[in-house]
Order: sequence, then structure tokens, then C-alpha cells
Amino acid sequence: MIFLLLSAAMAGQNVQASVPNAQTDIDRAVQAMNDRLVAWSASIDPDGKLDSCKTITTSGDPELDTLACQAMSECAVSMRLLTLRLESPTLPESKKDKLAFESGSSMTTCVANRRSGLFRALAESRAAEGKN
Repeated sequence: MIFLLLSAAMAGQNVQASVPNAQTDIDRAVQAMNDRLVAWSASIDPDGKLDSCKTITTSGDPELDTLACQAMSECAVSMRLLTLRLESPTLPESKKDKLAFESGSSMTTCVANRRSGLFRALAESRAAEGKN
């Protein structure tokens, strides 16, 4: 079983002045969401299914906390093959460490990208509803 602890420390985004105000507001909302989500943990079974996911430090917004776990769940499925390769008895030990590092790095990138997409959709929905 792979256990992951992810931190949502994201680099700030520069928004160009030519971007319409509505889009700038969406970008700011997405960045604020990323900034608020601090940490959560998850465990993934060998089949690539999310066993558990919980927020360690809440963002104060249950929707954000839920989206973090949704991103983790979606990425866990795509990491299934790497997980199975790591558990293969024919994989030399010298390659297991490298593959473990690559799978963790790939998972982190996948979750960050997926989470940003989910946050953007939430920010756009809230903007349309006048909730931002």
C-alpha cells in the first residue's frame, strides 16, 4: 500500500493586465483556494483505488477539502500500473527505488494539476452564482 502526504504549497501565478477582469478574478480565486488547502493524507491500495483520504489541516471550506480527495482518487487510478510494477517480484531492487520516486513525483504532479482544474471549475461556478 502506498501512503502519500501532499502539501498544497503552490507557486504564485502572474496574471497579465490584458486578461479580462472576470478571468483575473477566477485566477485569484483559484490561487486563494490553492493557498488555503494545506495538507491531507491518503492511502492507495495496490489496485490503484483510494482506500482513504482525509484532510489533515482543513481549508475551512468543505468543498475544497472534498476536491483535494477527488483529485487524489482520480490520479490514483492512473498510477495503478506503476504501483503494480513496484510490487513485481521480478523488478530488481536497484530499479524499485527509482520507480518509487518517479511514481511519487508523477502522483504529486497529477494531483496538483487535477486539483487546479477542479478548483477552477469551482471558482467559475461560484462566480456565476455570485458566491466569490
